[in-house]
Amino acid sequence: MSMFYGVEPSVHGITTNNSTASHLLKNGITEALYEVGTTSALFYDWAKLNTLSKHTAPNKVARTYINGEPQGNEEWFEASTVALSDAVIAHMQNTPTDFTFLYYALTDEMGHTYNWMSDKYYWGIDHVLENLERVLAAVPDDYVVIITSDHGGGGDNGKNSHGSTNAVDMTIPLFIIGDGFEANKVLDFDVSIL
Repeated sequence: MSMFYGVEPSVHGITTNNSTASHLLKNGITEALYEVGTTSALFYDWAKLNTLSKHTAPNKVARTYINGEPQGNEEWFEASTVALSDAVIAHMQNTPTDFTFLYYALTDEMGHTYNWMSDKYYWGIDHVLENLERVLAAVPDDYVVIITSDHGGGGDNGKNSHGSTNAVDMTIPLFIIGDGFEANKVLDFDVSIL
């Protein structure tokens, strides 16, 4: 929610996985793109992301939610990662949109289940990266790609949790690939999830 709406949790209302978004939110990424006549698509395997772009005009944001509810095992998430990758690749080839969002739940699930920085967590990262490489190979040349995360993990709330102000919870990766971005440049200023 912070990424899509550019405001902190105290404003958008999502402070836990069971929170409800503020009814005041009306100016997120997909809403702004819709207002200027562009298109968006969301691909994800975590049902709670249905709250993103909920104010955009009905049926104007293409959504692909893969595999239904998680079955609570790594095989489900492994298969879901492949299915999401296949779906977003087909989308970019057949009906590309101006903004395409892709979310893999695998690494989050491995962190919560087996602890961040565990062997299973690193396995999840490897599997996601293998699939992300397939997606990147299919991305049209004129796209700008942003790769990031919504949180770290293993901070003050425990090895399999997140949400504290500890640096391991608050520090996330940010990679930007595309025209206008210098290769291998490290940003020399602070970047926020907003």
